[in-house]
Amino acid sequence: MSKRTNFCWLLSLFILLQFSCQKNIFEDDTGGNGGGNNQTADWEPLEFETERLIKNLYGTPFQLYLITDNEFARFNEDLELVEKRTLIPQGIGLSRPVLSDNIFTRITTNSAGKQVIEFHLARNPAGVKKFVVDDIELPTDDFFELEIIQRSLGAFNDSETQFLIPAKVENGGDAYAVLYVFEITFNSTFDEFVSIEFNRIDLPDLITDATNISNIVNVRYFKEHFFVSTKKGGYRISEELEVDKIFPSSQWIRDYFVYQDTLYMTGLNSFDLHQSPDNGLEWTRLNKNSKLKMVENVNGLLFNQEVGGQVFLAADPNLCDEKEVVYTSDIPTGNLAAFYGLAFFQEQYYLSADNRIFHISDIVTE
Repeated sequence: MSKRTNFCWLLSLFILLQFSCQKNIFEDDTGGNGGGNNQTADWEPLEFETERLIKNLYGTPFQLYLITDNEFARFNEDLELVEKRTLIPQGIGLSRPVLSDNIFTRITTNSAGKQVIEFHLARNPAGVKKFVVDDIELPTDDFFELEIIQRSLGAFNDSETQFLIPAKVENGGDAYAVLYVFEITFNSTFDEFVSIEFNRIDLPDLITDATNISNIVNVRYFKEHFFVSTKKGGYRISEELEVDKIFPSSQWIRDYFVYQDTLYMTGLNSFDLHQSPDNGLEWTRLNKNSKLKMVENVNGLLFNQEVGGQVFLAADPNLCDEKEVVYTSDIPTGNLAAFYGLAFFQEQYYLSADNRIFHISDIVTE
């Protein structure tokens, strides 16, 4: 091969390599995904850190709320801190407070070690109502304990005038579950309590045994009804306190969720996915396997967790599969007990990760 031929061959190779490399650099520089794990997502941290693990997030039309075992905070539309409220440390690590527009609820213990259910007004730190378990149990109860290990402590109805929370009792030698529905009355501006009363619903068929310290899994409110998922069936409770057992004791129910205005149920097994055509009274099993277990619908997007605390995955619209959400490196995705809060506020998705909050305008998946 002549020197001229050799030079031309080397020049051609150099040009080919230059164009090949330049193509990759161009894709990265213009924000291309680059395929696979090279996708990026611009999660921004909120300039605020809590002392303890964030246990819940909630977005109202005007403010973003967060809560920990010892703090409650509110942010306005510009993400400016409106209030940071110090709470008596919860002392019950497994319970998850419930947030709503005008009120939040949590469980603490008093100096005697008794459980206390607390109702707090979101915009009035002085608005607090407390019930010690001694105040709500029956004189015939030999044992009484509010449930604290389900995914959510309970659920408010849409008008925030009712709150349902499960408990377990021993009465007359039988151990079983009960439901308490608190009836809440506010003043016209929702900054004062007028009254809080309660009703009790006994579920003698939902027994408690030594192998299942708790049979309650989760509590939801959808389509004008409360839905309780348990290891021994499912229940539907109307605001008029009518109870329907919608799944038999042989079935372990994980969760309920609404997607595109249809109500769904997930169970212990992948083939347990059901949907309801009539707001949860009748159910039809779908003939497909699903990975969905504990589901959150946030602005029409579904997020799934196998266990509370694990990083949220994005559920596919087919309700069968899930995709990894693209997070930034400062979000501790390897922490299996960090993720409890998801919310949508002011056109942004918000995620709690340990004691920090991150937000993004669009969810990116791999």
